[in-house]
Amino acid sequence: MTTAILVLFWATQVVQNYFFKYGSTAPSRWLPCFAAGSLVGLGSVWLVMQLYQRMSPTAVLCLTGGGTFLLLNVTMAVIFKSWPSPLQWLGIGAVAIGMAAASFGSAKA
Repeated sequence: MTTAILVLFWATQVVQNYFFKYGSTAPSRWLPCFAAGSLVGLGSVWLVMQLYQRMSPTAVLCLTGGGTFLLLNVTMAVIFKSWPSPLQWLGIGAVAIGMAAASFGSAKA
């Protein structure tokens, strides 16, 4: 169940940030996309609270923050054709390694 909550959290973060990015591309899209992204964000807050009940705070912060960072970099690159530079890819890889290392052996909440 924890894995499903985490995956759903990441999905809400991607959708929320997509709305925010898309809304920033034209003044007429700003308000509707801001509202849609904020509504999706409310659901992600509930999901992260569920994760805090099941995992240690360190693991939750690592997995939610790091996973969101990784997924947003990849999805935004694909959707908006904004490819990271080689140095940025190196940083993305470092985050993935750090995320994995920091989440291993975490005590339960």
